[in-house]
Amino acid sequence: MRLLTFLQSAENQKEITFDTIEKQMQITADEVESFIIEAVRTKMIRCKIDHLARKVIIDSTVQRTFTKQHWQALKEKLESWKTNLAMINTNLSTLMAAQGTTK
Repeated sequence: MRLLTFLQSAENQKEITFDTIEKQMQITADEVESFIIEAVRTKMIRCKIDHLARKVIIDSTVQRTFTKQHWQALKEKLESWKTNLAMINTNLSTLMAAQGTTK
């Protein structure tokens, strides 16, 4: 249950302090690092521990729910990638033509 609570909290944040994790998970300061390591082992979250700043930097989490907004964001990202790849293809074709080679 703690893991799901942590994942939900991490979904919307890029960083979480150790103090916040202690309070939300109701664990001691000594347990925070092992809790984070266990969470990472599940492969449901990717993060880094910043010991000096006493915080966790979130790279990505598995979504508990996939809403219409998530689908829209995914669509926009894929369309952006498609556009960028088309531009790369055009640029490479132009470069190859300028060098006198063909595909």
